[in-house]
Amino acid sequence: MRRLLAKVSTGDAAARACGDRAAHGDAERCGRDRPRCEIGSLEVGKHADLTAVRIGGVETLPMYDPTSHLVNAAGREHVTDVWVAGERVVEQRRVTTLDAAALESRAHAWQQRIA
Repeated sequence: MRRLLAKVSTGDAAARACGDRAAHGDAERCGRDRPRCEIGSLEVGKHADLTAVRIGGVETLPMYDPTSHLVNAAGREHVTDVWVAGERVVEQRRVTTLDAAALESRAHAWQQRIA
């Protein structure tokens, strides 16, 4: 929703400031954007959540403006890696903080129990 509002309010299809304004705006609303706080900008010593997005595939062509594409064309299927507070939690589209086999086993157990 925020990206659509940014597009309307700025008149910029790329909504270039969307990401920066979203991060800083959220920190500002929480009262955590002061110089010594831990969020609100990318700086040494602050917590950062980063997402790597692959937008170079055939499904995203033609691409004239990478920022616009990121905002308007990329989806969750394009996310490759994610870091939360500096810790990598998704690597090459695999969640690193879950035991997939144990989760699958538990889901099957619940499926049988419910059936």
